[in-house]
Amino acid sequence: MICTYSAHTHTKKESCMKTLVPVNEDRKVVLYTRDLKQGKTYYARFRVSKTNLSNNQEYIRESMQTPNMEIASEVGVSRGTVSNVLKVA
Repeated sequence: MICTYSAHTHTKKESCMKTLVPVNEDRKVVLYTRDLKQGKTYYARFRVSKTNLSNNQEYIRESMQTPNMEIASEVGVSRGTVSNVLKVA
């Protein structure tokens, strides 16, 4: 599998993500950093339980738009909770 991030040529996405930091106990939300031109930025990866609602994608990735892990963690938990609520509705 080739890394899909622009300007990267890794053979696996995990090598591009470096270290995954679980935000919740069941690991449905994890944080990882990406080195961008502006510096390090945290991204969150949300595991999707109902893939039919996400165009058959197992994960949704989103920028937390911060280099601060504490802020990224709070935003990740918040967005993960909202995502789970919307899937039940």
